[in-house]
Amino acid sequence: MKRNSITSFIVFLVLTVQTFAQSPTSSDSKGELKRIEIGVNISPDFANRILRNNNGSETADIVINSRNKSETGKLGMTAGVSFGYRFTKSISIETGASYSNKGYQTKKDELTFGQMIDPRYGFTIDSTSNGSVTPTHARFIYNHHYIGIPLKVNFSVGGNKWKFVSSIGVVTEFLVKSTNTSVLFMTDGSRKRNTEELNDDYKFINLSPTVSVGVEYVLNPNMSLRVEPTFRFGVLQIIDTPVTGYLYNAGLQFGYYFKL
Repeated sequence: MKRNSITSFIVFLVLTVQTFAQSPTSSDSKGELKRIEIGVNISPDFANRILRNNNGSETADIVINSRNKSETGKLGMTAGVSFGYRFTKSISIETGASYSNKGYQTKKDELTFGQMIDPRYGFTIDSTSNGSVTPTHARFIYNHHYIGIPLKVNFSVGGNKWKFVSSIGVVTEFLVKSTNTSVLFMTDGSRKRNTEELNDDYKFINLSPTVSVGVEYVLNPNMSLRVEPTFRFGVLQIIDTPVTGYLYNAGLQFGYYFKL
């Protein structure tokens, strides 16, 4: 996404908050509106990436086509705590802190004699195997660990117990580390895993616009539960190389909220 698109999105978010902040506040059926919300949430995610040719070369296109055939999505996770302020019964703004595991993986590939096990890093020697127990297949999982600061506008409408909820926002993310986990499938049915930190020059900061739509169940005037299918897409490239990538993840977010 181009820089002007990012700017337009942030301007839209700010204007939305300002517009609804000027709406008159209202009280619930049992008293004054509870304005402060504290929440915890967790989301199992499907994580993947979109590759882009950064220099327009045919070689980069060949690499992209090859990687798209050999790589696929993986299981990720997002979890965090949130602090919200409610302007009206229907509109609130939310921030906090989150952890997210993003990335992708290679498909399970059969190994043949003399084949490079890792298509990106070459031959891998399993020093713990012997002549009778050797790897037959391999998979490599690329994990990017981020700490994020979300800024979202939440919308809700409905009755006293069940509400329809949605949100739009952006998460500023800071890369903690990137790792590669190799999974070797052995002839005796066992698996051998090894995780190493990647030293590639990945970008420290990313921006991920996020949208969600779901339902909220009100347990009592002070507590509620939310279930929200959520989509997040990183708009900044993760590395400055001829073939770069943009990370995205989609998941089902479960949240518990306490109102003050």
